[in-house]
Amino acid sequence: MASIPPVSDDMQSLLAGLFVRGRLRFAGQAMGLGNWWYDPLDRPDLSEPVRGDSRRLWGAGDDWQLLWEQYPYPGDVVASLTDPFAGMAGVTADGDDPFYSVALGSACLALAPWSARRTRRGRQSAA
Repeated sequence: MASIPPVSDDMQSLLAGLFVRGRLRFAGQAMGLGNWWYDPLDRPDLSEPVRGDSRRLWGAGDDWQLLWEQYPYPGDVVASLTDPFAGMAGVTADGDDPFYSVALGSACLALAPWSARRTRRGRQSAA
């Protein structure tokens, strides 16, 4: 456990909010997370078929990155946190499919497909 980087309070809240929404499904709005393993709305497969089930969450303090293959759709992850009814108060989002970042307070979580694991997208650093 000592090798796990520290997590800020804002990031703890953001991650907790994300993972408790794992079964979230809004059929009328075509959004669902399916516990990260399937599409509960039974939509066509993602545009780039991927085989596997790799997932990775890593970072430190306020800056973390979440990578995954296949489901859920990245836009659904963002919508689950920003939806006016089911989302989290204060969460903002930025980016374009499939690269997004969500922020809460001082915390920023970069969301990206597994294929982007060699790059880091998210908060822009000040020059």
